[in-house]
Amino acid sequence: MLDYKNMMMGKKLQVSILLVLIPAFIILLIISSLLANNVIKEIVLREVTQTAYRYGHSTQAQLEESLTLSRALSQTFAAQRDKNELSRSDMTSILKRILEDNPAILGAWSIWEPNALDGKDSEFINAEGHDASGRYVAYWNRVGGIHLESCMDYDKDGHQSDYYKKPLNSKKEVVMEPVSYEIAGKNTMVVSLCVPIIGASGKVYGVTGIDLSMEYFQETVGKIKPYPNSYACLMSNNGSFVAHPSPDAVGKIIGDLDNAPNKEFMKSSVREGKEFITEKKSFTSKNPSYQIFIPFSLGRSESFWSLGIVIDKAQITRYALKMIVVQGILYILVIFVMFFLVMLVSRKLVAPIKHLVGIFKDLSEGEGDLRIRIPVDTADEVGQVGKYFNLFIEKLHEIVMGITSINLSLVQQAKEMYKSSEVLSSQADTLNLQ
Repeated sequence: MLDYKNMMMGKKLQVSILLVLIPAFIILLIISSLLANNVIKEIVLREVTQTAYRYGHSTQAQLEESLTLSRALSQTFAAQRDKNELSRSDMTSILKRILEDNPAILGAWSIWEPNALDGKDSEFINAEGHDASGRYVAYWNRVGGIHLESCMDYDKDGHQSDYYKKPLNSKKEVVMEPVSYEIAGKNTMVVSLCVPIIGASGKVYGVTGIDLSMEYFQETVGKIKPYPNSYACLMSNNGSFVAHPSPDAVGKIIGDLDNAPNKEFMKSSVREGKEFITEKKSFTSKNPSYQIFIPFSLGRSESFWSLGIVIDKAQITRYALKMIVVQGILYILVIFVMFFLVMLVSRKLVAPIKHLVGIFKDLSEGEGDLRIRIPVDTADEVGQVGKYFNLFIEKLHEIVMGITSINLSLVQQAKEMYKSSEVLSSQADTLNLQ
């Protein structure tokens, strides 16, 4: 146990400072650790959000590429139709070439209003890529190999015909929700990017579009894994999963998979193009996770899609622990540096006191030389001790010198009296002899 009372001044100063510093740093480390989790959570979530935006823009760019292609088809067909230079065989060749040159596309199609193409529908009744009335409804797709067939359900009432009637009636681009169609005798879930064919006069001739398969989105979004135990998912405007780690979830609405209590909030946020964060179990790791969803728009369609990034809470906790360890190491290094500085400062402060001790020791154990003086080069307490000590020694020296002078005078007088007594004694002896 430290004997603080009898400790030397330098060590006492060092121990006192360290007894204050070390608990202060420990308390600071504890407070930092308590606050670190929330702070790091905000930092990581902000980073994850930025990552989601980056991948969202990348996904948007890929979709925009297909939408731009569909828009280019519409504009090309409309311009040629206005000049009466558009033939059915040319359109069929163009649609096929689009499909051949773009392997990511599932299908390319074009549906025209009755007799809006060239007024010759009656000549193409039940022809390849036409319907029973002769309307041009060609659909090139790669299901089972690149081939031509006729579009389906465009003339029906209900949602089946929305891919055609919505852009036709609104005269606006439309990005459809994932829908399952029978293509080449096989039910295939697709997303259609639909653009109306509008002439210079404003007349709508029909609609053309590009179809993308769910496999395309699954492959594209499935590659997005920015963090350990993380994954991405993609939702269309109504909250339907277009891409998800579980193929069974594709086409289902967000929140309906697990009957989430906030599913209406999530649906409305996706529909209105709002960013949001929710806490749920990760589908892949089954651990509690943060799910960050960011919106992006598609062309001129007035609809938003959302990309979500899911990251385990444990991953954020690991980031927090790493930060706490780094802080602890830094605090230990600071304590060592502070200890070194305290050693230097304490030695500098105690050095004048040690000098005084040495002088006092010489005075007490030596010959008592009163000519010794303490050098005074500071105005602090040590300097004042030296100053007043010098004044005391000077006064003491004056007293001693005065006493010495008196002693010398007495000795001289005693000598003179002794000499006088000897003279008197000699004279007395002389008289006795006479």
